[in-house]
Parts: sequence; structure tokens; C-alpha cells
Amino acid sequence: MTNPTRHPNNLNFIATYLFHNPGARYTEILSALCQWKGRDYRPGLYTCYLSDVSFGPNAGRYRGNLWHKRGPRGFGGGYLLTLKGMARVIPNMNMEKQNG
Repeated sequence: MTNPTRHPNNLNFIATYLFHNPGARYTEILSALCQWKGRDYRPGLYTCYLSDVSFGPNAGRYRGNLWHKRGPRGFGGGYLLTLKGMARVIPNMNMEKQNG
């Protein structure tokens, strides 16, 4: 049985980005995600992926599960993948543009 082609989603992008850029910071990650999706970055966009604040259906669902923030809260620490997050990495993923 062959592996089906994986169609990357936002979680795959963030995991792959962190794989290549361990310790990346919040704005850096979300700016790269916006660029990959062909959108302009603005604060608050895609916050649910990195935030542990409780709002929205996915709040806190990914942080601590797929990646975690190193360093004390509020001091600008970067993010690192967890073992579960490593399973979301697509090594040969095009990080430049989603449809490019």
C-alpha cells in the first residue's frame, strides 16, 4: 500500500516551520503562515494555533499538544515541537506559497 499524497494544512505548516526554525517566535510563525496562505499578516489572525487563552473552539488545543513555548510566559520565548507535533511535519513541503 502506498502513502497518499498529503495535502498540507495550517497545522502541517506550523509544525514544519518549527521543525526548520526551532525557537521561532509567535509573530514570526504567524507571519510566515499568512505569507504561505497569501494573506497579509495582522495581529489576532490564526491566534488559536499558538495561544493558550481560552476563546474560540480550538483555543489551547494545539499549544502544549503539538508544540510548546519555552521560557517564562510574557518574556517572548520561542516555540518548540513536541513528539506529537513531529508527526505533523512534512519534510519536503513547499514553505513558500500554499498554491505555488
